[in-house]
Amino acid sequence: MKCGLITFHRTSNFGSALQTYGLYKKIIDLGMECEIIDYRCKAIEKREALKPDLKNIKSIVKYLLFTRKLVQKGKTLQEFLEDNTVLSEKYDKNNIYSAEDKYDLFMIGSDIVWGRDITEDDLIYFLDFVKDREKKFAFAASVGSYTERDNDIIVGELLNRFSAIAVREKEAIQWVRNISDKEAVWVCDPTMLLTVNEWEKIIRPVQTYEKYVLIYFFDDKRKCVADAIKYAEKNKLKVLCINYSRPIRGVKNIRPTSLQEFLGLIKNASFVFTASYHGLLFSLYYHKQFLFYTRAHSSRVLSLATRLGIMERCGDYIVDNQISVLDYIEIDRKIEEFRNESCNILAQMLDK
Repeated sequence: MKCGLITFHRTSNFGSALQTYGLYKKIIDLGMECEIIDYRCKAIEKREALKPDLKNIKSIVKYLLFTRKLVQKGKTLQEFLEDNTVLSEKYDKNNIYSAEDKYDLFMIGSDIVWGRDITEDDLIYFLDFVKDREKKFAFAASVGSYTERDNDIIVGELLNRFSAIAVREKEAIQWVRNISDKEAVWVCDPTMLLTVNEWEKIIRPVQTYEKYVLIYFFDDKRKCVADAIKYAEKNKLKVLCINYSRPIRGVKNIRPTSLQEFLGLIKNASFVFTASYHGLLFSLYYHKQFLFYTRAHSSRVLSLATRLGIMERCGDYIVDNQISVLDYIEIDRKIEEFRNESCNILAQMLDK
């Protein structure tokens, strides 16, 4: 039996690479052959286009100062997936229909694959090219924006043709109900399907010895940055900020390009301040003290925080860094429960 997995795997985003590998690895562990369908979505490729305008001096300077590291990061993440997964031949909208007979089932997910504002309504992510509804599954698919769109009726009809649907945010269950006749279930992000020990077997975090707090993605109002600086000053720590754009004053701006560097920065931090979904997840896996902040597509973060009972760590509402120590015994219990539920749901899909 062979599974064709469609997700956002060609990006320069750490979280996208991690979730891609997590779901791929768990499908393999459950006894099914798996191949990542190397689909090239024009909207995603446009978002990831990082080449400078050679006729614009500002564009060239920006590329040399900031964007070049993002390009290197994207190449490193692609090399990781090429070395540790199986990728199919290249597909686009013109030839993707030829893939139907090559797989026993198709899995869409995870990431914001149903974010139509991101994919520009690319219906490939709703498996419109697969006629056999018994072969169509979604695992940890994320919607992103829940606003009504002109093609909701078409998308609802496509969802009705799925054999089973599992979504990454609790709110997405109601969205599926609203536009289709299907009933979805709630599962964890694919990175949670693996334990931290399993992650470290494939990605060994870089060890660092300096004491620091880490900022990874900041909220629109930059309260995240202000809180981090205040905490660091109080505790006499450095502030490292993962930042690939204009440098932020008062912190050390860093631009890691590998998963080893990225996970090492989280694992070795004294405290993490993050507006990143996967920044929050790996802070939890590594038992870090942290604050998280909301930004666009915040439902995924709030769903997780509510489920794990960590809403008091939402930095949007924290004043003067008044923070209690996290109880990781209880958090680990809830993570394991969520992981086991989600693994069972995935196993049931693969057995159909």
